[in-house]
Amino acid sequence: MTDAPTRARLLAQAARCYHNAGLGADAVRCLELAGDWLGAALMHRDAGRPSRAADCFERAGRHADAADCHLRAGRPDAAARCLELAGDIPGAAWLLAHLAGRPQHADAVLARSPAAPTAQDRPNPDAAGADQNATTLPATTLPIARALVRARIAAHRDHAAAARLLRRATADLAALAPSPGHARPWGWAHTLAEQVLERADLTAELHAAAHRAGLPDGAARWEAWAHGRLGDSTGVPEPPAGPDDPTGPVPDPAPAREHDAQPTTHS
Repeated sequence: MTDAPTRARLLAQAARCYHNAGLGADAVRCLELAGDWLGAALMHRDAGRPSRAADCFERAGRHADAADCHLRAGRPDAAARCLELAGDIPGAAWLLAHLAGRPQHADAVLARSPAAPTAQDRPNPDAAGADQNATTLPATTLPIARALVRARIAAHRDHAAAARLLRRATADLAALAPSPGHARPWGWAHTLAEQVLERADLTAELHAAAHRAGLPDGAARWEAWAHGRLGDSTGVPEPPAGPDDPTGPVPDPAPAREHDAQPTTHS
């Protein structure tokens, strides 16, 4: 009888032969039979089968990669579950609030302590593009990311409260030294201002803050947005003083209910 290691080795060889012959379905079937879930996941992903890829990535313990594939397959709840397993609590809560339309669940997830990411999910600082890993958020950015998620949750019930939270988070982001690891919070802030709240003034303030913070593409993004939205890119606006001053007190928004609003479809 063929022992398990020999069987796995033979199946891996068969997978390579099928792959070289252009028979991808047979190749990935052999990888799954051999228990090579990572190899199978990569083949499914490359072949445009995100649902199958997500399931295989989960079996391989690659929860961040599984979350990305779940999102491509239109499954934000499953993606949020995987991000939570990968230790990315703000990312999981953002998906629940923004794409799944579940602000109450997002609030509960945000209150949890992050799980320790598995070795497969732990970012490799030597890997190309490591700063873009789904579980990578610098420690200095975590409170801001959580504040932006709270703003997204608040937007289901109270746009004014969400705008105040967004302004404060924008000021905190602008005070940080530029870093590729801050890309996600900046992206969330722009999504809130432009797509959720539909506030051109807040979007302009964000571009101004990014420009003042010295983001490498801050000026170019501001100019492109201003030309497209305003027809002119002269000057960089300053945030207004007054009741919405980001340094002022921010009241806690009323708790959101699951059925209060439908989620925005933009990612």
